[in-house]
Parts: sequence; structure tokens; C-alpha cells
Amino acid sequence: MFTLYYTGGDRINLIPSGITIEDNHISRVGRVAAVGADGISHAGVHNVIRNNYIHHGTYSCITWAGNDHVMEYNHFQDCCQNSSDCGAVHCGRDWSMRGNYIRHNYFQNTHRNWPGAQVRGVMLDDEFSSVNIENNVFLNNEVHANIGGGRDNIIRYNIFYNATEIAIDVDARGLTGADLPQLEASLKKVPYTNALWSSRYPKLAAMAYDKVRGAPRGNEIYKNVYYAHDDRLMNYHGSFVVNDSYFNVADNYMAWLQNEFVSPENLNFDLQGAANEWAKSNDFPTPIAFKNVGPRIKPGPSYLHTGRQRKKTQLK
Repeated sequence: MFTLYYTGGDRINLIPSGITIEDNHISRVGRVAAVGADGISHAGVHNVIRNNYIHHGTYSCITWAGNDHVMEYNHFQDCCQNSSDCGAVHCGRDWSMRGNYIRHNYFQNTHRNWPGAQVRGVMLDDEFSSVNIENNVFLNNEVHANIGGGRDNIIRYNIFYNATEIAIDVDARGLTGADLPQLEASLKKVPYTNALWSSRYPKLAAMAYDKVRGAPRGNEIYKNVYYAHDDRLMNYHGSFVVNDSYFNVADNYMAWLQNEFVSPENLNFDLQGAANEWAKSNDFPTPIAFKNVGPRIKPGPSYLHTGRQRKKTQLK
């Protein structure tokens, strides 16, 4: 069902795997299956997934588990085509899987084609925690990113353009006790309070003294630029979620006009006008250029280079 499945490294001792997956073109995954048919599924410690083009899959383009992974400079397009409640990049249900980075990627056209829950560009499901989502461009997804009750996630320096539902969706499902037995069991499998783990993940070690572990504490959402049809950046599931100690939302910029971006129809999200002035005064980095994501070389043997190549997909 997977194009690629692997695990590496030593989670107990946090030893990196040394695995890098880069410069691949993966498409049309799951033609005889749907849920669970992923482009890449990986686990372990410090896997690096970079400069891949993964598109037109029936389920997630990437699912992962583990610690300290880096997913960067990838182009994800038209994922979750035959599924609901899915993410182009998707993980879930483990507090101990910390230190992951999703950065410098393009997430494009993840839409729900079937009844059910929303699909997302990045889906942090069932209290998954401690993910940095930064310096990405999200365009034309149903939901660009969600935090499903997790804690200590950081969403910053992203472009969120034209979500069909909402840019960011958050909830506090852990306060209802959802998935608590499985989360507690997973936490007990790792030495999260020993010297190595507590130095690497001090906020995880502090959970040993937290009487309400299911609370989505410590999420930071700041210095993002967004353009939305209804002027909203976020949707909160439940009034109890609106709590600054759970979701600190600050210094985000709403672009009033499409022309605050240089050329969205050509996937150029450099800022201009008022948005650029805000970016200068807030140290907002230059958005990742589309030419810098996806494979840097033509994938496959040279005799195949006359075949299908990655094309710039314009906005609809």
C-alpha cells in the first residue's frame, strides 16, 4: 500500500537514523486502496525527507511517527483524494514524539471529495505535540493546518492562502479524556524524565507533574500571513479552547487584497505593498520560492527523462 515505508534510529537513546529521502517523484499512490495508502510512511529518529514531489494520492502523502524528523523543501499536491479526515502530512496520538519540523514546503490543493471530516495540509491528529510548522506556503487546501488537541506546537512564518474552509483549525479534545489510555501507555514506553530526554524535551518531562495532561497547553501561532475569503485565520472547536495558555495567537497579518502577493496565479507569494511593509517591521522571512521545492534533479534513469515532469499548477 505504501510507495515507501521505513523506520530507523533508536528512540530510547534518541540516536538518529541517518536516513535521507530526497529528490523523488511519487504519484498516483493507492489506485487499489484508499485509507492507509501513503506516499511515504516513516518512523524512528531524525529521518530527513526533502525535495520530493508527492502528489495525487488517495490518502496522505506522508505519515510519520517518532522524534526529531525534518520534512523540508517538498511539494505536496492533491493528496487525500479518496479519503476524509486526512492530512497531506499526517501524524497522531503520541505525546512523546517530539522535536519534529515541517518547513519550507508547498502544500497545494488538498480537498475533500467524500463525506466526512475535513482534510488538511498538515494534520496533527489526536493530541500530537511539539511540531514546528514554519516557513511553508499553503494554498487552496480545505484546511491548511490543524492542532488536534496537542501541546507545544509552533506555527509561524507561513503563508496561508485561500483555504476553502479555514486556515488553522484547533481543538481541546484531550480535556474530554479522548485517547487518554493510549497516550499514557505510549508515554510510559519511553524514559521521558531521564537526563537525556528531559534535556532534549523539557516540556515533555514537565508533563510528569501536570494533573491535566490532556490540556492543549503551550501552542504558539504567530507571524503568519494569511488571505481568506471570510477574513478568519482560525476556527476554535468549543468555547473552552479560547485560552491564551492553550493557543497564544499573536502578530499575524491578514492580507486584505490578493495583490499584496506578487503573483499568486503563478505561485509567487512574495509580499508587496502593505504586506511587505508589515513583513519588514516584523522580521517575516521571504516566502520559499516555488523553484526551490520538489526534486532538484530529474528523478529516475536518464532514459526516462523524456517522460512526465513536474509542472507549475496554477491556482483555480
